[in-house]
Amino acid sequence: MATNPQGLVFTTSAWTGAEITVVHASGTEAYAVASDTLNAADVATAFRTWLDAGARAWAGSLTSITMTPIVDGGRLAFAYAPVGTSFTSFTGNAAALERIAVCKAADGSGKSGVTRGSVACGVGSVMWDRWDVDGGARNRTASWRMGSPRYSHRRPSVELFMDTAQAWAFGEAVRLASQPRTAYVYDEMIDDYRMVTVGRHELGPHRTDDVTRMAGTLEVLGGV
Repeated sequence: MATNPQGLVFTTSAWTGAEITVVHASGTEAYAVASDTLNAADVATAFRTWLDAGARAWAGSLTSITMTPIVDGGRLAFAYAPVGTSFTSFTGNAAALERIAVCKAADGSGKSGVTRGSVACGVGSVMWDRWDVDGGARNRTASWRMGSPRYSHRRPSVELFMDTAQAWAFGEAVRLASQPRTAYVYDEMIDDYRMVTVGRHELGPHRTDDVTRMAGTLEVLGGV
């Protein structure tokens, strides 16, 4: 997934039947998802590949297209930057509108839908990298093992810094997350997102006398 802004995107269910209708001067086509449990970031990336395929009605006028996550209130949206042409509209059906926000241009114009399951917020990782990276299936000295929380000598965590809109989006994302809970989480050291399995979370006011700013932690059980 493209870099910036900071945030996280949980994998959610209820994608069955989701479609995005693309209107272009050369023709109209519909992109349909192929599963019920998906991550909006993966759908957004697959949608970009579909838009750029040679079989599309607009292929002759589209030179290239990129996808970038942008801030959409407390959540994220996915903006597309076409080169060589422009799109009239991206319109999601009822299922898509509840799970992903897509924009027909890089400036965020023509947005359709809401990326429920995402949060656009400040993210800081703690103890992300493993201590011991030597090879060997049984080597876990002072390290944490991907996807094996029982064997973890320590568990990385992600610190979250949010306003009230972002905190609302986070609570909604946690409720919608599929099991086991996985999410793309922004890693500030590599300036990119990585997929992780997440555990417990805690959330509360950053200061007792100011409830408009929230701070929280998200436990990382494994990932890449």
